[in-house]
Amino acid sequence: MYKKFIGKILATVVAGIMCFSMAVFASPANAAPTQSSNLDIIITPMFVAITDCSVGIDDYGWGQMHCYADTAVQSGYTAKVTAELQRYSGGIWTTIKSWTNTASGFAVVDNSWYVTSGYSYRVKGTHQSLSGSTVLETFVSYSNTINY
Repeated sequence: MYKKFIGKILATVVAGIMCFSMAVFASPANAAPTQSSNLDIIITPMFVAITDCSVGIDDYGWGQMHCYADTAVQSGYTAKVTAELQRYSGGIWTTIKSWTNTASGFAVVDNSWYVTSGYSYRVKGTHQSLSGSTVLETFVSYSNTINY
């Protein structure tokens, strides 16, 4: 009889813990926010029109650096990309050559430039989406660094 009594108490305690646990995990404080929720959560998209972008640099040898940058935007927008070949000297990055291209949907810059040995080089890509002549978004990215 004592074992049955302990078993009923233990079962009641376990059931109570399970009910309490379910109530805590299902409480409004832990619920996903909805429009009817009073939580102030704002989700802002990273980009509205830019869908993809990249930037790169390659050493073609004999001081020739191949510089690349592209920007893709959603249909109906204009893509603008600027690739700046930069050299590191004296603790700062300085632009030594720049190219820009603008096109509907997808813009690319793909050029080479001869550089001087003894420095580090990279490409800075500036990616923009435009609606007419109005700039909607701007994103800056950097390539890997090449020591030449």
